[in-house]
Amino acid sequence: MVQSVRRDIRRPVLRRVVSGTPNTVPARVELLRARAVLLVAVLVLVAAGAAAIVTSRPPAPAAADVPPSAFSSARATGTVAALADRPRPIGSAASDRARDGLAVRLRAMGLQTSTTPSVGTFAGDGVQSVGVVDNVVATRRGSAPTGAVVLMAHYDSVPAGPGAADDASGVAAILETVRALSTGPALRNDLVVLLTDGEESGLLGARAFTRADPLRGRPAVVLNWEARGSGGPALLFQTSPGNARLIDAYRAVQHPAGHSALAAAYALLPNDTDLSPFLAAGRPGLNSAFVERASRYHTPGDTPANLDPASAQQQGTSMLALTQVLGAADLAPFDPAVSGAPPSGDVTYAAVFGHLWVYPDGYVLPLAALAALAVVGAGVATLRRRLVTPGRCAGALASWPVVVGVAALLGEGAWRVLAWSRSGYANSAGVVHRPELTQVGVLLLGLLALLLWGVLLRRRLGAAAMGLAATAWLAVLGIVTAVLVPGASFLFALPALGAALGIGVAVFVPPLWRPLPVAVGGLATAVLLVPFSVALFDAAGLAGSALPALCVVLALAPLAALVAGRRLPTRVPVAVLVAAVGLGALGVLVDRPDAAHPDRADLAYLHDTDSGTARWVSRDPVPAPWTARYVTGEPTAPGRDLPWPADTPIRTGPAPVVGLPAPAAVARRLPGGAVELRVGSRRGADVLGVRADTGGVTSVEVTYVGRRPVVLPVQGRLNLRLFAVPRGGARIVLRTDSPAPQRLVVRDQTTGLSGISGWTPRPPELERSPTRDGDTVVITRSVTG
Repeated sequence: MVQSVRRDIRRPVLRRVVSGTPNTVPARVELLRARAVLLVAVLVLVAAGAAAIVTSRPPAPAAADVPPSAFSSARATGTVAALADRPRPIGSAASDRARDGLAVRLRAMGLQTSTTPSVGTFAGDGVQSVGVVDNVVATRRGSAPTGAVVLMAHYDSVPAGPGAADDASGVAAILETVRALSTGPALRNDLVVLLTDGEESGLLGARAFTRADPLRGRPAVVLNWEARGSGGPALLFQTSPGNARLIDAYRAVQHPAGHSALAAAYALLPNDTDLSPFLAAGRPGLNSAFVERASRYHTPGDTPANLDPASAQQQGTSMLALTQVLGAADLAPFDPAVSGAPPSGDVTYAAVFGHLWVYPDGYVLPLAALAALAVVGAGVATLRRRLVTPGRCAGALASWPVVVGVAALLGEGAWRVLAWSRSGYANSAGVVHRPELTQVGVLLLGLLALLLWGVLLRRRLGAAAMGLAATAWLAVLGIVTAVLVPGASFLFALPALGAALGIGVAVFVPPLWRPLPVAVGGLATAVLLVPFSVALFDAAGLAGSALPALCVVLALAPLAALVAGRRLPTRVPVAVLVAAVGLGALGVLVDRPDAAHPDRADLAYLHDTDSGTARWVSRDPVPAPWTARYVTGEPTAPGRDLPWPADTPIRTGPAPVVGLPAPAAVARRLPGGAVELRVGSRRGADVLGVRADTGGVTSVEVTYVGRRPVVLPVQGRLNLRLFAVPRGGARIVLRTDSPAPQRLVVRDQTTGLSGISGWTPRPPELERSPTRDGDTVVITRSVTG
C-alpha cells in the first residue's frame, strides 16, 4: 500500500517533469535530474558514434627513416611524384616511360621481369573495347612455394589527370612493399607483381593477363589496390566468394578498415576493377581502395600534392602484412578451384574501433531472427507494464516508414536546391571539394524528420511505442538483408537486437533512469549506422543526399524513445531546420570555386566530314558561363546527324571547321556476308572508334598490324573503341545477321583543344571534365559495307 501511494504521488511529479512545467521545488529538482540523465544518455550515443568515426581514420604516415623492414609512405610517395608527373593514358609516350621505368626498378630489386605486349579486350555495357597493353610482370621465387601471392595495381591513368591516387599510389605501395620484404628472409610462396596497363579503358591489361593465364594450374591469391579518391581509410570493399580464409589472413592488418556491407553493396553495382577478371576466372582475391575526397578522382587535381600520405601509409602497411601472412601460408586451401581443396564458407566482417569483428554467415539469419524475437519480447514487456497499447504500437509502426520517407525527401530536396544554386554542383553530381558543412546540414535534415515525428505524434503514440516501432523496422531490415544480401544484415540486425534489449531493460527500471539502458542498447546503432550514414556521402556524393538523410534516421532509432519521451517544443525542430539551412548555405559559400578547388566544365570538338560541319559539344547539365559561350539550347541525344561517340544527351554549338583530315576507312563485303573494314588515322590519333547506325552486327574481329586477331561479341548496336592503335591501323571484320548494307561511322580522337580556332583556356576556377571524351577533338566520317 505504501509503495502504491508513493507511485501515485510520484507519477504527477514525473508527469510535470517530462512536460517541462515544474511548479514546486522537488519538481524542479526532479526536472534537473531527468534532464541530466537524458543528456548523459545522448552523450553516450554521440561519443560512441564519434569514437567509431575517429578510430576508423588512417594511421599517421611513416617517415623515410623508419626501419628498412617497415613500410614508409614517405618513401612510397617519392615514387608517386616521379610516376604521376603527367597523365599516362594507354598507348601514350608517358605510359611507355612509366612502363620502362617500373620494369627497371623491379629488375634492380632482383625480380624476374617482363613487359610482353598483348591485346586486351572488353565487351559490355553496349561498348566493345580493344587495345594493345604492356603489363609489367615481375616474379620473386619463394623458398618452398605452394602457389603465388599476386600484388596488382594499374600504372595507366585517365587522359584527364596524372592519376597520383588512381593508381600511382597502388603501384608505389607495391614497390615499397617489395623493397621492405627484400630486407628479410625469402617468402615461402612466389611473389608476383602485376602492374597492369589499360585499366581505365576497360580492364584491358587484367583481361589480357587472365586470358593468357600464366598462373594456370597453380594456387594463387590476388590482392588488388585501387583508389576512388585522394584520401580516407584504405577500405577492404570486395572479397572473392568463400572469403573465410582470406578474412582470417586480413586479421594480420594492424589498421583494418571496411566491412562486408561494402562488399554486398559493391556486388549490386555495375562497377569493376582489375580484380573482376580474376574473380570471373574463379581466382580468390581482395580489393582495397580509399574513396574519400573523390572530387579529385579522374581529374587534373589527382596530383601527388593532393594525395593523403596517411591513406598511402594504411594502404601500404595492409599490403605488407597481408603479403607476409599469405607468403608464409599453404595457398592450396585458398584456391580450391585449382587445388581441389574443399571451399571455405563466407563470413561477415566489420572493422570497428580499430579491430576486425568476424562471424560466419551461418549466424546471419539466426541473429536477424534473434533481433526480431528481442523486439517481440520488448513489445510484450511494454504491453504488460501498460506502457503501450496495441493501437499505439500499430500507429507507430505505420508512421515510421513515413518518417524515413520524409527524411529521404528532405535530402533529395536539399540536393535539388544545391544543384540549382551552382552549376559546379550539378556538373559534378555533388562530388565537391569541401562538402563537410553541407553534409552536416543534410544529416540534420534526417534528425529534423525524427523530431517532427516526436512533435506531431508523441502525445498520441507515446515514447515506448515510438521506440519499439523504430527498432522493429530495423529488425525487419535485418531479416530482409539476411536473405538478400547477408553481408549487410549486421548493419540492421545488431542495432535492432541492442535497441530491443535496451528497451526491454528500461521497462523494468524507474522512469527517471530509463534513458540509460535505452542508450546502452543503442550503442550498436551509433557505432555501426552513424559512420555508415557519413560514409554514404563518399559513395554517392551530395547528389545522393537522400541516402544518408534516411540512413541517419535509422541510426538515430534509439533517440526515438529518448526524444519522444519529452515534450518537444516546436522551437526545437525549427532550430534544427535553421541550422541545417544555415550550414548548407555556409557550405556553399565556403566551397566557392578557385584555382585550388575548381569546378568542372565539359567541352569537346566534333567535326563531321560527311556534312562538312563542326560542333562544340558539352555534357554538362548546367553549363558554366565559360561553357555557355560555346554551346546553347537544351540537351539532345546523339544520332545520325550528330555522330557523337557516346549516348549521353549533349548540348552543342556551332564551331569553326578546321583543316584536319578524316580517318582512313575502306569497307567491303566478304563472301558469306561479313563486312571487312580497314581503318587508320591520318593525323596520328591512337584512339579510333566504329559505330553502326543500326543493329545486326553479332560479333567483331579486330586485328592490329603485327598482332593476332581478337573476337568480341556484340549485343545491340556496334560501338567499338580502339585504343593504342598503331600507325598501320586495324583490320575489322563484322559478322552480321542481315544482308542489308551497314552504314558505319568511323572516328579518330585526340586529347587537347588548343589547336581549335575560337577556343580559349578555362578560367582558373574551372578544370576539364573527368570523362574520357572531354577536351577531345573527334573527326568522323561514314562508310557503307
